[in-house]
Amino acid sequence: MKWDSNKIITELRRRHRRGDDLSQTGIRDDPIFSACFRHFGSYRNALEQAKIDYTTVWRRRFTKWNCRSIIAELKLRARRGEDIWSRGLRVTEPSLHAAAVHWFGSYRLAVEAAGLNYDKICHCLPNTWNREAVVAEIQRLHRKSRPLHHARLERTDPRLVIAMYRYFGSFRKAIQAAGLDYATVRVRPARTWHRPRVIKLLKQLHREKTGLWDRAVRRRSPYLLRAAKQLFGSVPRALRAAGVPRSAAIAPKRPRRPLLSKSAILLRLRELDTAGADLRATALNVSERHLYVSLRHRFGDHRTALLSAGILYPPKRPLRHWTWPLVLEQLREAHRDGADLRHSPMKQSRRPLFEAAKYYFGSYVNAVAQAGINYDEVVQTQLANSRSSRSRKSG
Repeated sequence: MKWDSNKIITELRRRHRRGDDLSQTGIRDDPIFSACFRHFGSYRNALEQAKIDYTTVWRRRFTKWNCRSIIAELKLRARRGEDIWSRGLRVTEPSLHAAAVHWFGSYRLAVEAAGLNYDKICHCLPNTWNREAVVAEIQRLHRKSRPLHHARLERTDPRLVIAMYRYFGSFRKAIQAAGLDYATVRVRPARTWHRPRVIKLLKQLHREKTGLWDRAVRRRSPYLLRAAKQLFGSVPRALRAAGVPRSAAIAPKRPRRPLLSKSAILLRLRELDTAGADLRATALNVSERHLYVSLRHRFGDHRTALLSAGILYPPKRPLRHWTWPLVLEQLREAHRDGADLRHSPMKQSRRPLFEAAKYYFGSYVNAVAQAGINYDEVVQTQLANSRSSRSRKSG
């Protein structure tokens, strides 16, 4: 449907009479929601034009609930033996949970108002930790020769780690309070390497065909090659002992990609500049490695390539943190530069700006209007330009 002001008002009134949910959360995914921003500037303005009280619509999701109905529902579910723990109720009956928080201030207060014991309903275990219990647990693990470094305890006993931070402020202070030397505890115990283990791992990597050259092995087992050199004298001797051919340790050569031409380099640089990419040398070397190598070969240096593409040097650092004034400023600047501000072109060429506009203003079109730009005129201008360009080509 192609929306206009009259159709939007008619449809909103029809849905309101039918009793539909017209809150923003209930209608956000509907096409009429973005149409309200496009034609009225905001969803609230559209409702006011349709003579609908915005405050009643905003609270519509709570209208079927009140204090009495919430208490009655909680008591009924408790008598049935249903799970009314806060976390479970948020999944099974989110409207009831939200209404309980809305009307009572917190879910605990709602449960207590229903005359129920919140501690029995809650599935959380009672807090059995204190400073003495934490120290005793650390000493018990130490007597059993269990590793006490941070990474191991986080995997095996996360509740203990949380209690250590809660009662002592840091992991180090908890270890020291237990009478242990933190310098020895914090170190991960060294893995024991021996010849059978090295041979076993080399055979395993060879069977998996992941490669036995340095980079491939380090990705799977960082210390395997070092252990092979220490125990066998060299990596080739370790391979020979494992019965693995030496050719498996030779990395295959990657085929060299042909360098880009000057015209292709300039075209790609302009595309990246329009998309708002980071064109600094270090960033370009990471994100567009092949392009960076090609421009260094064709133009000699990074600066000459950018200037040849009509891009100012040094390139500006890309914007990382958007704010609503910054969004408006960037839209006005793009409009002054003659950029195509229509919906689809901006989504493709300037995606970060497009998403920020939607986030802060509800829709991209509304952001353009808030920037003082007439979106309809922008569309008409671009259509006229495209028609004139087609006529010139046909002529």
